[in-house]
Amino acid sequence: MFNNKLIKVISFDATNTIFRVRISVGANYDSVLRRYGVYVDKELVNKHFIKSFSLHSKQSPCYGNSNDNINNNTNVKKYASGLDWWSDLIKILIEKSSNLNRNQIDQIPKQAFHDLYHQYGVKGANQIEGKGRHEFWELYPEVHDTLQYLKDKGYILSMISNFDDRLQDLLKNLNVLHYFNHSNSNNSKNNLITTSIDVGAQKPNPKIFDYHLKQLQSIDPSIVSNQVVYIGDSIDKDAKASLEFGFQSCLLDRENKLNQSDIPNNCKLIHSLNDLKSYY
Repeated sequence: MFNNKLIKVISFDATNTIFRVRISVGANYDSVLRRYGVYVDKELVNKHFIKSFSLHSKQSPCYGNSNDNINNNTNVKKYASGLDWWSDLIKILIEKSSNLNRNQIDQIPKQAFHDLYHQYGVKGANQIEGKGRHEFWELYPEVHDTLQYLKDKGYILSMISNFDDRLQDLLKNLNVLHYFNHSNSNNSKNNLITTSIDVGAQKPNPKIFDYHLKQLQSIDPSIVSNQVVYIGDSIDKDAKASLEFGFQSCLLDRENKLNQSDIPNNCKLIHSLNDLKSYY
């Protein structure tokens, strides 16, 4: 049962919870790839991105760093880095959104994929003037105010995300990393951020939640699972998975698309992170 009085830790998903893509994936891909003479249909990139990303993640979980033998599948592909994983996905999307065939795509300079990958990371932040701004990502408007409010209330703030090794730098670029560090600094050694690429397991796998709980217990051994509430926008990967592990859960529905029947039992529904102020 949802019980906000028990809560010590408020943990967040990242993408579409704390921040979102600026403009669109297609527009962002086009802005970088055209520098190398590669022209994609932006709308086709947008159309195929989620499905292609999901399939690639299924075939090669955790950006190629999965420690799980998924359903005894020995054909799970490994990658040396997140850059290599994303490079293959970008090639898939180019094939679906341009006139290039696979042989032509294989001739695209590696630097094009390198630039696009890092433009979504640190490089994108260096292109925009102003603190906490990024060319390809943006915070939701209420994020700073809500996180500061919760921090001031004494809650421990943390993050669990199916993201890659760019997340900490991205959060730092967006000027929110300090909220998720138990020492309130930007030192990555003090962070309370768990990513799938580091754990080798991705949501909804309980291993990523277990890893995070142990991370929390390293700073406060008294913390138990039902003292953690997890906030995310996915019914299956966030709400159901965190509840099944033993966390409490808030499901974020920014666009008011869900019906009450969609909400898992014992899960609170919110429409903005500002709504958390009503509970904590």
